[in-house]
Amino acid sequence: MVDLSSIEQIEDESALNKMLNEATEFDERRAIRKRLLELKELKSKQRAKEMEEREKRMQKEIEERKQRKEDEKKQEMQRLEELGKTSTADRIENEAGKKRQDFIKEKYQAAEEEKKKNMENFEKMAKENKNEESEKNSKTNAPTSLSSSKIQKPTMNSAQSKNSSACAFALFQNKDKEAGGTGK
Repeated sequence: MVDLSSIEQIEDESALNKMLNEATEFDERRAIRKRLLELKELKSKQRAKEMEEREKRMQKEIEERKQRKEDEKKQEMQRLEELGKTSTADRIENEAGKKRQDFIKEKYQAAEEEKKKNMENFEKMAKENKNEESEKNSKTNAPTSLSSSKIQKPTMNSAQSKNSSACAFALFQNKDKEAGGTGK
């Protein structure tokens, strides 16, 4: 005879199966089978609940992945739209424009250097012209002898000497304009 008083507290199927094998009376066996069925139902419900929770977690993860993909897709579409707003020709033009600007800067720098050199040359020429004029004035006051070995440079009259710096500046302005400068 099997003790059925604690049968409701037993949750081990193997223990219940052992009791079922030892039981000889019909009522005892029926009570043990009933408890085995209850345990199987409980375990089945637990497994179903666990499966449902697992399925919910998986569904949630799928939704999160889907949302991330949607966000990435939106970002990519925005990037492509922005890229589409500037056509290939515009992008090429922008690159060409940068190259043009670099080329213009280089030309401007070269023109500025040329301008600086011309200014130095014009200043030298102006000083030389003043020196020649003062030498001429001193020679006209003193008797001079011309030798065949000396070559005389052309001299400027007083009206030309006053305008020599103006002529040099005008020449400089023309050269500057030719080089792409402002002429100032």
